[in-house]
Formats: sequence, structure tokens, C-alpha cells
Amino acid sequence: MVFWVEYRSTRYPVDPPDPTIFDIKVAIAHMHHDVGVWNQKIFHRGVEMDNDAIRAEDYGIRDNDEIFLSVRRDYYFQANDVKHFSTIWDHQTILEVKNEIRIMTGIPAEKMELSYIGNTLQDNQKLASYKIPNTATIDAFEMYDLEVMGYNGIYKLKVHKRMTIGQVKYKLHVEYGLDHTTMRLERAYSKGFFRDYERLSAHKYLVMMAVGGGA
Repeated sequence: MVFWVEYRSTRYPVDPPDPTIFDIKVAIAHMHHDVGVWNQKIFHRGVEMDNDAIRAEDYGIRDNDEIFLSVRRDYYFQANDVKHFSTIWDHQTILEVKNEIRIMTGIPAEKMELSYIGNTLQDNQKLASYKIPNTATIDAFEMYDLEVMGYNGIYKLKVHKRMTIGQVKYKLHVEYGLDHTTMRLERAYSKGFFRDYERLSAHKYLVMMAVGGGA
């Protein structure tokens, strides 16, 4: 009997004879040396097979059926200059992860953005889909509202304090189609222009002025 294990967008066979759920987990551990038996959850047709002693066949698994693997992994979450540790099952969505760590980080889930090596993690995606290695550090940012006033209108953005001015300009390009390469952002009340490398944490402005770039 062959089962197809799907994990992190990869599908591969395991074929222990007349296996229990524990036997399948052992076979998986032999292939993934960093995934211990006790750090696995196996799902079949959306139902967790949580009794290791039961035979796979008794769970209704048949030859060539697909089973889905979830792995418990250790991650660090960097929030407000403090690093927090948590153990997370990687079949969870990013939104579920946010709800799990919101008390630890002190950031409400609805205001939180998670990022790994500069890439924003999307709420509806599963953590496993990002293939983030064990013990990696994931950044957790608290988002707030920023208004950028231009000649053609007011542009509203969600930002966090570690963003640079250059990243704010690029966000205006992505969300509103403005030309970030020719745009300059100015402090409110004409107090001078920002430099692209400056971080929002160095300022307390909730309103900025945009000059050029079609703004």
C-alpha cells in the first residue's frame, strides 16, 4: 500500500506494510531528519488522524490516497525590539498565527503584519507555504494609518515604524500607481523633505506631503 504525503507543496510516497499512523510518522521522520515523530500531525480529507495506534486502513485511508503533513516548528517573533519564542504548527494560516502570538507580542491581530526576510506573509496563506526554516526569526510589526497629501488627492496607507521613506514611496507606487522614482515626500507644514533612507520611527508624522510623481 502506498500513501502520498503532501508537505510544503511537495508530494512524495511512503509505503510501510499495513501501517499504523505511528508507522507512517516514523517513515516520514526517516525522510525528513529534522521532523521528529512527536512534531507531526497527519490529516486525511481534512480530518486529523490523532490516534497513533490505529491502522491507517481503519481511518479509511486507501492505496494511493493523499495525506497531508503538518509540522510543529520553533520560531522567534521580533516585535517592538523584543524577540519572543513560540512553537507553531505550520498548517495554520498566517491569520491564525497572528491570533496565537498577539498576546505575546502585544500587537492586536488586526493591526499586525508578519514579514520574513522582507516578504509580507499573507493572512490567507498557510505558514508551511513559505518554507520558513526552523528557529528562524519572523518580524511582527504594528501597522498604523498614514495620510500622504498630494496635488491630486489624499493617499491613505498602512505603515509600520521600521519602514523607510523609500518603502513608503514604493507603497504609493504599488497601491496608487504613482511614480516613486520622481516623487519626494515632505514634512507637514513645509519643514523640509525626507531622505529615502530615513525610517518612520525617527518621526511622529501621521500626515506627509507628496511632491511630484503624479501625486
